[in-house]
Amino acid sequence: MRQWVLDSNFDPLAKWDDYDLLRFCRARKFVIADVKLMIANNFSWRKENSIDTILLTFKFPELDAVKEHYPLGYHGVDKRGHPIVI
Repeated sequence: MRQWVLDSNFDPLAKWDDYDLLRFCRARKFVIADVKLMIANNFSWRKENSIDTILLTFKFPELDAVKEHYPLGYHGVDKRGHPIVI
């Protein structure tokens, strides 16, 4: 599956690892044709909605007001690299 994703020339900004591919395989009970369709639809949706570049173009003018009423702290990342916010 990994090689198929690489050969399919999907958006290179989308970072996929084996865990992500395994999730799609489990979701479609390892039926390869269904998995490929699901992955292709996912990449198409990501491109249509600019998911991989949204943080570069998103404007959030209310940020200061949100921080005032919802204080939080960035603690670090977990084993998979996801942020931990307290």
